[in-house]
Amino acid sequence: MDPSVLAAVFPEVDSPFIYQRFCQPSLGSGEVLVAILLTTLCGSDLHTYCGRRRGPTPMVLGHEAVGRVVAVGSGL
Repeated sequence: MDPSVLAAVFPEVDSPFIYQRFCQPSLGSGEVLVAILLTTLCGSDLHTYCGRRRGPTPMVLGHEAVGRVVAVGSGL
């Protein structure tokens, strides 16, 4: 498996998303790694993108996701 993950990063208000690779995180006890297959951008994400809801940037938007468990940490 590729030890990196690809994310569409929201850099700042009214800016295009940037595709960026990150190191795959190592798992601790009781943790799972989920490969995100798809996600939606809901109303709160749209408000963030348009600057009507502030959050730290850069960030990865989309918190309603469908995924597949690809690794399980110890203790599970």
